[in-house]
Amino acid sequence: MTFSQSILSELQHRFLVAFQIANYVNEDRFAITFAGDDSNSVVMDLLIKSDSRLKLILHTGNYAADILHLMESAADSRKDLFVKYWQQMNNKICCKTKVLIGGKQVEESDFTASDHSWGAFNISFESFPFYDPDDDNRVEVVADHVCNLWAMLLSLIPYTIEGKEEGTTYEKTITTHERNPINRQLCLQLKGYACAVCGLKFEDVYGSIGHNYIEIHHTNPVAEMGENHVVDIVNELVPLCSNCHSMVHRRKPPYSVEELRAIILKQQSSKDEKHRSKPEYIIAAKVVELPSLNLYETEEDAESKYIIPLYTIRAACGKFLYNEEAEVKGWIDAEEYGLPHGDNIFVVQAKGHSMEPKIKDGDYCVFAYGTSFYNGDIILAEIPDKDSEYGGSFTIKKYTREKAVVDGVEQKVSVTLVPLNPDYEPMSFDLESEEKPNMVGTFRKVIRL
Repeated sequence: MTFSQSILSELQHRFLVAFQIANYVNEDRFAITFAGDDSNSVVMDLLIKSDSRLKLILHTGNYAADILHLMESAADSRKDLFVKYWQQMNNKICCKTKVLIGGKQVEESDFTASDHSWGAFNISFESFPFYDPDDDNRVEVVADHVCNLWAMLLSLIPYTIEGKEEGTTYEKTITTHERNPINRQLCLQLKGYACAVCGLKFEDVYGSIGHNYIEIHHTNPVAEMGENHVVDIVNELVPLCSNCHSMVHRRKPPYSVEELRAIILKQQSSKDEKHRSKPEYIIAAKVVELPSLNLYETEEDAESKYIIPLYTIRAACGKFLYNEEAEVKGWIDAEEYGLPHGDNIFVVQAKGHSMEPKIKDGDYCVFAYGTSFYNGDIILAEIPDKDSEYGGSFTIKKYTREKAVVDGVEQKVSVTLVPLNPDYEPMSFDLESEEKPNMVGTFRKVIRL
């Protein structure tokens, strides 16, 4: 599948609306419109320069009077949803979003004003650099930005989705309180694709077929919503894996995220009490066997060419942050455990309970060294304050950041490292101070033994 086809496929999958490629020049320059819209009432122009700068312009055409009228007369709840998307786009590092109504630029704060002249509508988005070549995520990043801009527009207008049910094709007009793809898309932008209860990411377990897959739970059941109910995306929508989604509905009213997480932690604690003793390490001539984990003493001992090192937390931080010599505790066959491999991949052993239920005490965690970190990533970091779980200035936590405009330049101003276990407190750092964390790598998966 070509790059442009991949973007189109992802767009149609997320919104259940038919789109088409138009004005195709090459894979770095083309347009996207609604399928069958020969008059091009709404067009998105996509341009990539030097594989580093992405520019998107979503605009109305000459025959967009009906759509412009729908936008202008949109309910305040729809315009508020538009602004939430806009704010989320502006929170991204190296990204800039502008909105023009009737040729005049408007700000987030006055978008809902009634005095705009809706003769034309334009959203422009630019990102530089727009992706990290080392992460091989070019299609994913562009698809996210493309979908977000279309979501902004679709949030302002009622539209029809297409689908099949029991072999019959149907059409359905989306309202503000149903299971709306626009609400789902913004929820995922805000909260990511990890289960809010157990932390599972389907891609970590199932590979590419689990990419960008998660279920969305309504904490306020859809069947109980009133006709004019407007979904509070922040407080009412939660990403959950299939198991946790089923479990929250084992009771009426459903369990809350916090209640279900507490149940999992209680069950895990009970199991740990029964299996508290651990076998000692058995050292052989070539292989060191931890509980069911095979380690090779040297690279030469491993038969596979795809091997990754196991470091202590301190050694990993020293190697990747300060280029220090790092003692390797052993080498792991990446193919044996289905792990990613490469010069930037390494394994450390987690300690403590702050990241439960996703990462448990003693788990072997795969990380990828890197310099790009995104909201929601679980990261390994060196921190100014001592983390009691690790007995040193190191930690594994969920990464979140805040941005602000400082002296006319948009930049990160603070970072918060968040535990998944509610019994632990988050750690916040002002990036203007000298005491700030040094991020080492991004969590990929736990080695399941």
